[in-house]
Amino acid sequence: MNYKGVFGLLLTYGLMAATEAAAATPIWGASPIAEPYPYVSTGSFSGPAVAASPDPLVRYRWPNPKASDGLEIYLRQPESATCDPQSSFANVNSLLTPTPNVTVSGTGTLRVDFGRENAGWFEIDSPDCPGGIQMSISEYNEPEYTNIGDKTITPEKIGNTYRAKFNPEYYEGVRFGFIHVNSLARPWHITRIRLVCQVKPANYEGRFQCSDPMLNKIWYVSAYSVKVCNLKDFTTPILIERTDRYLWNGLDFYLYNTANMVVLKNYDFVKRQITKVNTPPGINCGLPSY
Repeated sequence: MNYKGVFGLLLTYGLMAATEAAAATPIWGASPIAEPYPYVSTGSFSGPAVAASPDPLVRYRWPNPKASDGLEIYLRQPESATCDPQSSFANVNSLLTPTPNVTVSGTGTLRVDFGRENAGWFEIDSPDCPGGIQMSISEYNEPEYTNIGDKTITPEKIGNTYRAKFNPEYYEGVRFGFIHVNSLARPWHITRIRLVCQVKPANYEGRFQCSDPMLNKIWYVSAYSVKVCNLKDFTTPILIERTDRYLWNGLDFYLYNTANMVVLKNYDFVKRQITKVNTPPGINCGLPSY
């Protein structure tokens, strides 16, 4: 092979590598620590915009989503932030930008709102946090309290990241995150804040549009409610502190999987759930469905 042929191969390989590298770029950045799932990165925002949808990925299109696909993740920044007392937290509004830089100079609580229900876990970054903090999550605007305890925890520290991990699955149903500064040895800084959200790859194939904006919103909120509850192998509620995160083949199965087929054309995924027999012992009386 002459040098032109070698150069051509190298050029082709370089272009392919560059394309693959570009395709592997997470859509909204990456956490500085290792996460349990790969990032959403293989598709593009090529679908139509839908103002009525709460789903940040309503326009995103995976090239070939399949029932066998695992979960993927993406990052969300807060849509609003408040603190109490204000004197303890300076530059809070920077949390809504790509480059947060909050100075913590006293005790108190900082609350962020991610704008919608998500299946995810809460993380912050700080290069100089001296400790003395706890983190909470909730589906409403106060730290959540469940029948088995509250959703407040001393976060695990991984490098400069503080992660509120409440269970081996990582995720809970989350809209609000809280940072509680219970003691202060010295001022410190919050340099990044995020919710790491999980998603089962699926494209919006069905649509709804009418003259009533409220009906449009109801349809798309309902569609998102099903999509956000699609886990790797089945659909089940992502609400906080669920103790029954397994396949329920009951009347609710009919409703949410009808939506799965109409909205997402998730036929193989629904079929997989109908025929799945390895549900926990005693569930559904041992029947695949009823």
